[in-house]
Order: sequence, then structure tokens, then C-alpha cells
Amino acid sequence: TSTPFDDRSRPVYSSVPGEECRDSVPEIPMSSSSSRPRWFLLGGMLVFAVLLRLAPQLMVRMISPEHDMKTVNHLWGFTPMLALGLYAGAFIRSRWQAVGLMLLTQLAGDLGIWALSGRMDHAFSWGVYCAYPLCTLLGRPLQQYHSWGRVQAGSFLASTVFFVVSNFGVWAIDQRVYGWEMYPMTWAGLQTCFWMAIPFAKQFIATPIYAA
Repeated sequence: TSTPFDDRSRPVYSSVPGEECRDSVPEIPMSSSSSRPRWFLLGGMLVFAVLLRLAPQLMVRMISPEHDMKTVNHLWGFTPMLALGLYAGAFIRSRWQAVGLMLLTQLAGDLGIWALSGRMDHAFSWGVYCAYPLCTLLGRPLQQYHSWGRVQAGSFLASTVFFVVSNFGVWAIDQRVYGWEMYPMTWAGLQTCFWMAIPFAKQFIATPIYAA
């Protein structure tokens, strides 16, 4: 049976007597047993990513159940989500399955943060939901060429795209949805938004580490 993963590097030889061997074919379906490790690895990393985002709230809840959870911040930016997006984009055959999987993982983490903190604005950033599909699609060129250098270049590019799109979303969308008045809707306000986001841009460190 075919799987969502591509595997086009194996040579295929004809079983018909007298027919010449073919060194390559456009696409070779993988067996379910050969794809299982990749699915297991990806699924395990996605669960780890959700738990890592929930870790601060879960730890505080376990140590001090009476603590005001609205004051607990999660690990802004220091998660493997972008690296997982690149991995999903590179190894899942359907780009829409890859994008959907990343959005569902982000949604699961956001719902958990919302449930623990009681703050929807602390959990959901709508610019993030615009950034992750773009970052996942950046993994498509890594399907055939996934050397260490290309992966690190993709990590830096994905981090840059995420920083720009997500913070533009904070300035253009989140402020209106949540009634914030932090940044004026001007060019100067947008510049201030990006400047204030620099301390939270841990994805520039986290993504290359997780991708490696």
C-alpha cells in the first residue's frame, strides 16, 4: 500500500526475464513497515512539542494548584514546532496533510494553554496560524536534497518567515481581536511591534537545534 511518504532513491529492477533493469522510476510506493518508523518519530515529536508548550502551566499546577495561572507564561518561541513543520513538509507526500497536521498540533497546544491559563489571548495568536503553513511548505524542497547545510538554511528561513508573519499578525489582527492598544496602526507602530518581539524570537535558536 502507498503511504504519504516519498521514497524515490531506490533502484528498481524488473522481474521479467530479458527485460533490462531500470535505475530509477518517478515514484516507488513504500511498504507500511518501512514507513512506520517515520510516522512513529513524527508522531512522538508532535506529542513532545505539545507537552513542551504546556510544561510551565503543568509544572505550576502540580506544585501550587492555587497559583494564578494567568500569570504563567509558556516557552515563547523555544519549541520544535518550526523544525517539525520542515520535517512534515519534507517527508509527507501531501502538502495539505503536512499543513493540516501542523495546524492541528498548534491548535492542541493552544487549547491546552487556554484551559490551564484561562486566557484565550494568552493561547491563540492568529498570525501564528498564518505563519505555520508557509513554514511547512518551505520543507518541500528538502524532499530530495536534505543535507545538513540545506536543513539549517531552511531552519533559518523558516524562523525568519515565522518572525515576520506572526508579529505582523499581532500588529494587524490580534490587537483588534483582543482589544489591545499596544501598537498604533501606523508604520511606526509596526516597527515598534517587531522591535518588542525580538526578546521572544527564540525560534532562531530553537529551530536549528531541533532540526539538527
